[in-house]
Amino acid sequence: MVENAYSLCVVTYSRKDGVFEKFLEALYTICSAPINPDEIIVVNNDDPKYETTLKAQLSSAKEGWMTRAKSESHSVVAWPAIIVKTSSEKNLAVARNLALDTASAPLLVFIDDDQQVECNWLSELALCQKRYNADVVAGPVFCEYPSSAPLWLKNTDIHNTQGKTTGDRLYSITAGNTLIRKSTISDFRFDPQFGRTGGEDTDFFKRLYESGHDIRWCEEAVSTEWITQERATASYAIGRFIDQGQTYRRINLANANAAKVGIFYARAALQSAVAGLIAAVCILSRRQSAGNWVKRCFNNVGKLTRRESSDYS
Repeated sequence: MVENAYSLCVVTYSRKDGVFEKFLEALYTICSAPINPDEIIVVNNDDPKYETTLKAQLSSAKEGWMTRAKSESHSVVAWPAIIVKTSSEKNLAVARNLALDTASAPLLVFIDDDQQVECNWLSELALCQKRYNADVVAGPVFCEYPSSAPLWLKNTDIHNTQGKTTGDRLYSITAGNTLIRKSTISDFRFDPQFGRTGGEDTDFFKRLYESGHDIRWCEEAVSTEWITQERATASYAIGRFIDQGQTYRRINLANANAAKVGIFYARAALQSAVAGLIAAVCILSRRQSAGNWVKRCFNNVGKLTRRESSDYS
C-alpha cells in the first residue's frame, strides 16, 4: 500500500446492548471522509461462531453506507475493504496483536467499538503524525452519558483528556483513539497477561515510550465513548477506577525492589485518604471537580487492593 494508507482496527465481541450496531452507523462518518481508511479490520474477541454474524452485519452496513452516500450525492473515491478475523482466545491483547499482524497499511488506527468520531478525525491524526514525525498519536476520548448518570460522574475525566495540548509528548495512553506508524514499532506486541484484566494498552504504550518511541497528543482528533445505562452508575464507575489503579500497580511494580514497593504503597495510602476527604467535601458542595477527586481516591484504593481486576471480554 502507499505511504499514507490506513488500516482502521477495532476489537469487538457479541454485545447485547446495541452499541455495536450504533458503531456501524457511526463508521459512515469515517468511511465517507476526504481521508478515509483503506481497510477496516474487525477482530472478533468472542466465540468463533460470532464471526458469521459479524460478517453479515458489516456487509449490510457497507451497503447502507453506499446507499446513503448516493442519496446525499456524496462522492466517495473508494470504500474500504472489510476484513473480519477471530482471536484465538478471548483476550484483548491477543485480539489487538491479531489486528497488528493483519493490517497491511503503514499507518494503523485503533478505535473502540463503543466510540464515534467527527469526519475530520483521521485527517487530524494524520496531520499531527506528519507534523511531529511521531511514532504514535493519541486523541482525547470524551464520554456521552445518559441523563440518569450522577452529575459528579458526568464531570469526571475518566480518560485523562484534560491538561494536554496538541504536540505534547505522552508517557502512557490507552488504545481507543490512536494512530500507530507500524514500521517503527518493530516486533512490539500487546502482553497477553493483561489481556483479560485490562491494561494491555497502557503497558504496550508505556514500553514503547521507554524504548524511545515518540508518542504525541492531538487535541483535535476527538472521539466520544457511549456510556450505556448499565455502566452509568456510581458502583460501576468506582469499580472501573479501582481496576485502573490495580493495573497501574501491576505495570509499575513489575521487577520493583522492596524500597520502591514500600514507597508506592505509602503514597497510595496517603493519596487515597486525602483524595477521599476532598471528594466528600466537593460532593457535598456540588463542585464540578468532585468526580475527579472520587476517581483519584479509588484509583489509589485500587493500587492497594490485592484482588484481581474485573475480567474483560
